[in-house]
Amino acid sequence: MKKYLLGLSFFTVLFFGAFFNLNSVSASPITTGEPEVEAQTNVNEDIGIFAEIGPTYPGTNIKMQVGDILYSSKSNESTYFVGHVGIVGSDYKIYHVTPAWNGGAASDMTSYVRLHKSGEKLSIYTPRDGRGVKAAAWAKSNYSRATKYLINPLDKLSVMTPNYCSKFLWQAFYYGENFDMLGKRTSDKEVGLIYPFAFTNSIYFVSKGSFTANW
Repeated sequence: MKKYLLGLSFFTVLFFGAFFNLNSVSASPITTGEPEVEAQTNVNEDIGIFAEIGPTYPGTNIKMQVGDILYSSKSNESTYFVGHVGIVGSDYKIYHVTPAWNGGAASDMTSYVRLHKSGEKLSIYTPRDGRGVKAAAWAKSNYSRATKYLINPLDKLSVMTPNYCSKFLWQAFYYGENFDMLGKRTSDKEVGLIYPFAFTNSIYFVSKGSFTANW
């Protein structure tokens, strides 16, 4: 199994150096008291039961569902990381952490798409077994607590701010759904990085298809 969470390694030090130009701020731990289209619509029984189905994704007949994860491998203003991820909330806004807002954001579909280059592909992943609704609720309730965008490999996974897109979504499933989406029983006390593509390779998510950012 690929190792998506990296500790303090030579690669991590190099990666941190690439982002050293970003301003660092003091970290604050989470204190919630909880455990610190051209789309292919190959949806199967692994997805399970979800909250109410919403509108369709742009240019497709794929229905938005609460807890869906949107992944893009490339980006414009959406992230400084390799790819970007956001989660669909109960109001069908996309909750994510982005340098475009220097922290957490609640974006409608139009503004979210415009963070990407026109023509860029956005892939849709859905949690298996009906999960994702509680993660989406947690993201909606806590996105505003991420008040600074920064990728810091020295931070514990419990740190809410500074934050970045994929760690924020890891937190949403860890605190909202009470499981580690990496499938490694990773604790929020650990130090390391969560990569956006970890969601696309996780055994806990199913691909629903994709759509293209056209604007």
